[in-house]
Amino acid sequence: MKYGVIIPAAGVGSRMRLGYNKLLYSFGDKSIIQLTVGVFERDTNCEQIVIAVNENDFDSLSPLFTNPKIKLIKGGNCREESVYNALQQINTEYVLIHDGARCNVTENLIDKVLYAIEAGALIVFPAIKKSDALLVHGREIGDLLVQTPQGFKTQLFKKAMKQAHDEFMLDCFTDDVSLAEQYLGIHARIVKGDEKNIKITVHSDFEYVNWRKLDETERK
Repeated sequence: MKYGVIIPAAGVGSRMRLGYNKLLYSFGDKSIIQLTVGVFERDTNCEQIVIAVNENDFDSLSPLFTNPKIKLIKGGNCREESVYNALQQINTEYVLIHDGARCNVTENLIDKVLYAIEAGALIVFPAIKKSDALLVHGREIGDLLVQTPQGFKTQLFKKAMKQAHDEFMLDCFTDDVSLAEQYLGIHARIVKGDEKNIKITVHSDFEYVNWRKLDETERK
């Protein structure tokens, strides 16, 4: 099942207080954004990778990605504006939106989202129970913690995004699924997420991801 992915990476990561974009933080010879993008780059079903980056980081990030299926574009003033800008580049039937700071995403989780779309769902997102979460960051629904990648039929998502854009409502949403549900009147389907698929938000998350990478190296 062929798809494209949008990776919003235009934030400044102010909570990390690094003085630079947290996605440029490196574990060994790879930065967070390279680890994240690498999962999709290796997936033969992924035909397009569009990364929305902060204008100040464009020159730093551009040399890191040479694969022709990867395109960097300048992000907007909010997450959904960045996603909207990137969406204009997508021409695949299906599109995923994935946080640049979730570098522990697996091909198995990606496939779960894609299979749900292929089975007829129009909007899909993974989630885990908060009791199963190693670290709780991001949007919560009841006792569920929402994760990415979130999946959509591209044309439907473009329709929802255009309406929100035309009504100057993009900055009212911080979550892609919420916007799509609002403008399409469709309830999303939930698939089982992955407790290791954390979003790097605070310094302790660095320690967890670094431990995971070291553990994976030792097991090879």
